[in-house]
Amino acid sequence: MIRLLIVDDEPLIVRGLANMIAHEYGRPTQIDTAYDGFEALRLMETVRPDLLITDIHMPEMDGLELIRLTKERKLCGQCMILTGYGEFQYAQTALRYGVMDYFLKPVNQTDLLQAIGRIQDIVEQTETELQQSETAPVGAANAMRSNKKIALIEKYIKKHYMRDISLQEVSESVGLNPNYVSGLIHKETGTTFVQYVHRVRTTKAKAILVENPDVAVDLVAVQVGYENSRQFFKIFKKYAGVTPGVYREQNSVALMEEDSKLNTRES
Repeated sequence: MIRLLIVDDEPLIVRGLANMIAHEYGRPTQIDTAYDGFEALRLMETVRPDLLITDIHMPEMDGLELIRLTKERKLCGQCMILTGYGEFQYAQTALRYGVMDYFLKPVNQTDLLQAIGRIQDIVEQTETELQQSETAPVGAANAMRSNKKIALIEKYIKKHYMRDISLQEVSESVGLNPNYVSGLIHKETGTTFVQYVHRVRTTKAKAILVENPDVAVDLVAVQVGYENSRQFFKIFKKYAGVTPGVYREQNSVALMEEDSKLNTRES
């Protein structure tokens, strides 16, 4: 069962959303509601929801401040925004706070329910890991927890590498302390968090450069998360040993030679 807390200063929206989830979402849920941020914080002290769904614009305390305090006090692991405001600054702040999804009203019902399902999968996976670790021998339990956690961390980075992701954001996505995540990454990969992100981006850039020879290098930089192409050139050369242009040329030639050999054998 997933525990939801829906927060909006418009009662009709709160009731409509709660009824829709209760009747259309095919998995067990516990739904609580609140009509302002202060009420939501008080309720979370006892309810401890798995997912907070909140509007942004509310009187006295807006949804972004509610999410910030929720994360700071560790009252809820996952947060989702459902709002009528799509300004970039709101979305940017939401991402910085580790918000899982950002929907604009009127929300597509299917998209919303699928998002809740994804979050429930994360919650259930975490609970299963905790149960397994409690019954395993101490050494095996520690190894199991570390392997599962680093897998979740790597999965999140590889999904969001094209954005300006932070250690804080990644840590919140897996419900762990940033210092712990940093140490775990170093232990498992031998690199810092920033270095690991650069490695992932460089690997993705290599594939784009070779598979899409007509895409400009500056555009490749943007696609893998660098707004500054000069920074991309510098980092790519550090991790690949050559500049993006040279890497594309070298590997395009190798790919052409391989294709030529294949065509010769087939003929």
